[in-house]
Amino acid sequence: MDTKSAKRKRNKRGIDFDATFLKEAKITDRRQMYISGEFYDKISAYLRIISEGKVSMVGYLDNVLAHHILEFKDEINEMYQNKINQGNPL
Repeated sequence: MDTKSAKRKRNKRGIDFDATFLKEAKITDRRQMYISGEFYDKISAYLRIISEGKVSMVGYLDNVLAHHILEFKDEINEMYQNKINQGNPL
């Protein structure tokens, strides 16, 4: 891989988009969820092209959610603890 390709792989946050999001997720215990038609149409249009049909919508969204939870786990845990300590349910 040349230097130019390596630079394109990582975005300004240092995340390799392909390796992080464009891999098929191994989902063994599925649950149903809904997303807006607008997001479905947008994601479906670009996902088909950028993943060359190798990643399903479910796999992509699972990767996006996994990354989001890892990225914001400290904030999520802090908010959760604050709600518990206030006696408020989530």
